[in-house]
Amino acid sequence: MPEVAIASVGPRVRALREAEGLSLRDLAERSGVSAPMLSQVERGETSPTLQVAARIASGLQLRLSQLLRLD
Repeated sequence: MPEVAIASVGPRVRALREAEGLSLRDLAERSGVSAPMLSQVERGETSPTLQVAARIASGLQLRLSQLLRLD
């Protein structure tokens, strides 16, 4: 189940980032995940590891479970 959630997290990351009015660079600074990596995740070119997904969630001020819609 988590694999499916992580694979589909890209569009959700982009929507949440844009809803917060954040640029890729802003989220990169807040999460510690590079802007190119964030861009690849958002476009679905790569799936983040759980560690990277957790850092992205933190940058969006969410729990990992909220980002992955597990709760």
